[in-house]
Amino acid sequence: MIKFVSFVLVLTILALFLIYKNYQSKRDFYSLLRYIIFLVFIITATLFSRYLLVNYFLLILHILALAAAWINLFALLINKTKKIFLIFLPLLTIGLFFISGFFVSWID
Repeated sequence: MIKFVSFVLVLTILALFLIYKNYQSKRDFYSLLRYIIFLVFIITATLFSRYLLVNYFLLILHILALAAAWINLFALLINKTKKIFLIFLPLLTIGLFFISGFFVSWID
């Protein structure tokens, strides 16, 4: 668990550095705020992974969605893409987790 937290911490520091460099070059406060909101969302979705351990299929999907979200965030920060929908892909797996939990509790 400590390796996972360390890895997320390194990714967060690198993302914050890229956000700072992007802000220094453009001086656009709106972009700064948008990138920080994206980063906070991805960190929150990453920390939600520990609750998905009860359903391994959703956990694997969530890890793949998180990888796509982190990669897309870094691509967005270095101006390689303008697509932001992949950043919110972990929201789909979180929603599926809650929907499956609702149906399991409804059956019992």
